[in-house]
Amino acid sequence: MPLFAPLRKIPTFEEIKNKRIKNNVTGLSNSLYGFSTGLMPSYWDRLHQIQFPVLLISGEFDLKYTEINKSMKTKLPHANHEIIAKSGHNTHLQKPELFTKFVVDFLNSL
Repeated sequence: MPLFAPLRKIPTFEEIKNKRIKNNVTGLSNSLYGFSTGLMPSYWDRLHQIQFPVLLISGEFDLKYTEINKSMKTKLPHANHEIIAKSGHNTHLQKPELFTKFVVDFLNSL
């Protein structure tokens, strides 16, 4: 899938792939079934009620979630949205140092 194509470029791709191949099929299936965004209720109309700081992170090449985060930021009163350049859906794997910096900076700001 194009969303996950940038993963192939990271040095630990084979290691990550081999770990994921060992995942339990039933467990993965249950996770997808139980946590599918299509099954979850929408709380978009209540996001404005969240009164604590929120950090949103997305990858530049993950157009879907970057747009979702941009929309979410307009509804959350105390949100910050960081877009990680040259990264796709798995920002924590593709750019771990930058991902960690954004999280640490966010936590230090609290």
